[in-house]
Order: sequence, then structure tokens, then C-alpha cells
Amino acid sequence: MYTRFTRLPLALFMALLLVGCASSAVTVAPTGTPARPGAFTVYDKNPVISHGVATAWAARYVDPGAMIYHGGAYHMFFNGINAYPAAVSIGYATSPDGYAWSLASADPVFTSDKVKYAPTAIFASSVLVGDDGVWTLYFYTVDLATHPHSTIGRATALKPTGPWTPATAPVLTPGAAGAWDAYSVAHPSVLRTSAGYVMYYSGAANDADPHNAIGMAISPDGIHWTKRTDPVLLAGAGDAWDSQIIFDPNVVQTPNGYVMAYLGLGPNGVVPKPFTAVGYATSADGVTWTKSSASPVLSTLDHQNWQFMFLANLLYQKGTLLLYFDLTQSSNSFGVTDVFLATHTGLLSF
Repeated sequence: MYTRFTRLPLALFMALLLVGCASSAVTVAPTGTPARPGAFTVYDKNPVISHGVATAWAARYVDPGAMIYHGGAYHMFFNGINAYPAAVSIGYATSPDGYAWSLASADPVFTSDKVKYAPTAIFASSVLVGDDGVWTLYFYTVDLATHPHSTIGRATALKPTGPWTPATAPVLTPGAAGAWDAYSVAHPSVLRTSAGYVMYYSGAANDADPHNAIGMAISPDGIHWTKRTDPVLLAGAGDAWDSQIIFDPNVVQTPNGYVMAYLGLGPNGVVPKPFTAVGYATSADGVTWTKSSASPVLSTLDHQNWQFMFLANLLYQKGTLLLYFDLTQSSNSFGVTDVFLATHTGLLSF
């Protein structure tokens, strides 16, 4: 899905996830040892959602999409797809504990063709529930003719199973010529705060340098957004693990501040194989961010069978950070993605 990714195997273009029914029983918290100091612990009963959970529209690729803890349960609006490139369907699943997931419906609750300004597809990325009970889903569009050119949209529903009504136009579009996000905006992560709404998103300056920074926008109502002029997080320098691409921010509030998990693509030629990884940054105010020296906290280099991670979602609940991500593995010759889970218990150091 990214121009630079053309140097990598075709599987990396398949940045798609789904959430389905891995088990109907409540499972125990994960066990095991993190691969590196400060790393997240990989759940020992992965995947939590397997490809093929809905064969009619999500037979091959699934990603965790948009997630929220609400009303005593975990909710996931996952992206599902049978082939790439193709239109994306959004399914809905729930979990009592974040580990065992069940499909709420065999059919998707929202589909790309409902969004008139989406040339090919949409990917769900963030979801909120208002005091009035209205559900709001944020997504980004995909234009396969000019990818990674994207815009950010919004849809609402009175219940998670829909019907979902998309806004008639994007709520966030690329910046003016010369801006750091002049070509594309994608991967929205939206929070509601006491001062209003905050969105973090990936930006690209042009089609040759996709997703090289993460930006921020604010809104009084979640509809009308004002961008900060400069990005709040940049790709790493030199041979840093996130020097090639930085994308897909996922921001949560914890008792000691904001945590942003994000994906990065490492430099070519520095390691034996191309790799993707997850790192995190912290902030006291949501504006000034500091990358953690423990990053990356999750990397395909740490697992012999892992090939690529594509998209992720982060939740914080009851003292635990839950990181969901889609993954393709070398042991699966069909080039599919499944949804995996890794966790971190306790507060991260700031």
C-alpha cells in the first residue's frame, strides 16, 4: 500500500485486518517472556482472530481496524478482504476480556461502496461512543490508482451493528502544496478529551516519500478539524529502526500520560531481511512527544516465522496495554494475515 514497499514482497501490500471469532471461552492473561527489555509480551495463544473467519468477504486478510472498550466489553471493527487490491468490508466483533472474540454478525456492518469519495476502499481506524450513545467511526480512503493518496472520513450509527451513515465529504484532507502532508492523510486515531477531540494521523508529502511523519489535528465536535502546522513525530534518522517509514499512530490515555504506539519500517541493507516493527512514544500533554529508548518493543526480527506487520490498534484497560496487529507468517504459504495480540502490564516509563 506504500510506494516504498514495492521493494518488499507482495504480501506487504496487503495491509488488511479482520476480527472474527477465535474462541467463545474467556481466556487467561498471556504468559511468556518479552523478546527484549521493555517489549510487549506476545500472547501465547495467538492468533486471536484468524483469516477466513468470514469466507464470503474476509477469507484471506484481516486487521484489527478500530477498537474501543465500552459498556464492560471490547469492541472491534475489523477490516476484511479476500484479495488485494479489492474493496474492503468492515465487520464487527466483541470480547469480554480482549482475548476471546466473537463475530456479532456473519455479514459486514459497513462496506467501502457506501462512501462515495472512496475511489476503491476504506479502512476503519478509530471509533468513539458519545454521551448520547451515538457511535462514530473514523476511516481512511484508499485510491489504488494513486496510492498511498488517502483522505480521512467519518461515519455514525445508533448502534455498532449499524446502519452506518458516512459523512458526505472527508473530514480531513491533504495539506496545501509544500506541506508535509500535501499528498496523503491516513490512519486516524481519535481521542475525546475535556477540551474537545484530538486526531493523530499519518501524513505523506509526495508519492515518493509516503508516511514520513505523524500529525495532529483538534476539533470541538469531531467533525470540523484544525491541523497543527508541523508534525508531532518524525521518522528516525540514519539507520534507526523507523527511518524508512513511520505510520499508523495509535494513541491512548493512561494515568501518567499519553502513549502512542506506531509502526515503522527499517532501513534497507542494515539487517538480513526487511522488517516491520512497533515502537512507542510518550507525552504529558499530547503535543510534545518523546520516543522511547526501548523501541522497537515488537519486531518481526525477533520471531523467525514472522514476515510483516501491517496495521495495529492499541487499547489501555485496567492497567494493561493491549496491542493488536495483523501479521503474515512464513509458515503460511497462502500469504494471509491474522490478528495477533501482545500486551504490557503496568505503566510505561515516561
